[in-house]
Amino acid sequence: MSIPLYSSIMPVFTRIKRKISLFLVFIFTICLILLPNLTWVNAQKAPKPKPQDWHVSGIMAALDDGDPKVQGYAFNQLARYEAQDLKAELKKPEDVAQKAAKILKDENVSPSVRGSAASALGNLGDAAKPYVKDILEFLKDKNVESYVRPSAAYALGNTRRLELKEFPLVLYSAYYDGDSSVPYWRWSIP
Repeated sequence: MSIPLYSSIMPVFTRIKRKISLFLVFIFTICLILLPNLTWVNAQKAPKPKPQDWHVSGIMAALDDGDPKVQGYAFNQLARYEAQDLKAELKKPEDVAQKAAKILKDENVSPSVRGSAASALGNLGDAAKPYVKDILEFLKDKNVESYVRPSAAYALGNTRRLELKEFPLVLYSAYYDGDSSVPYWRWSIP
């Protein structure tokens, strides 16, 4: 008795299974067509935002704050902008570079804030050139956290072309004590 019931239900299940399979193939095909056209899948780098007048005045006010964390947030914001756009908006980039170098040298400030200062310093271009020596000293310091060193090396590379005698310092600080940030440096420094 179970055999006739099975034989009568089996074709229904086969048709349902076939329809579900066709539907899944259709959905998969649609995904393959749409996926490359989505903007978030695109491998191009998103353009950096353009600084507005009020952005820069707010950042400058935060740099004058006595709290190093607030200054660190301000330096992070400065590092977000393109160097040429930032140069057009800043009235005195030398003052910003001086504040960033001061934070960079201060060992009492947290490493993340010092890294933010290094990133901002590297984004200031010619205004940061007088502080190349400070960046090099920062890289020589063995007490600096390993995750901060890429910011300083990036800043050094953005400020000016590295001299041949500076390469060993950058490489040594990358490989010092089995530093785990070496792969990050390899892909992040242009």
